Amino acid sequence: KMPTPPLDPTVQLHDVYLFEKKLKDAWDGAHREKRKYQMILGFLIIMTIFSWGLIMYEHYRLNHVNERSWIIISICITCIAIFFLGGPYHHLYEAKEYIPRCNRTLKTFKISFSKKTGKLIVLHDKTG
Repeated sequence: KMPTPPLDPTVQLHDVYLFEKKLKDAWDGAHREKRKYQMILGFLIIMTIFSWGLIMYEHYRLNHVNERSWIIISICITCIAIFFLGGPYHHLYEAKEYIPRCNRTLKTFKISFSKKTGKLIVLHDKTG
């Protein structure tokens, strides 16, 4: 068996720094995705409320409802249903679960990733 060469502390520190940066970049990316999909969902909800208000206005003030209004609200409700039943909703969940998942994995190496500072933290033994 061939002995492993000693590791240079500078190289180790640089590797840890790169790993920390990649974790932070991945978390920032997941957070950006989450905000983007929250804005899309917010827009759909606002459009649905606006469409419902338009339908109520037409019904009570004008005594008829334009077919266009029903089409708009149907599209908005369908898009919201697709949002929750389909793919985009998982981006919100993934961003929320990124740090806990990451920390469960890093716990085996006795380190943790801090959401507040964006840095790796060394965990100390509690057996003391």
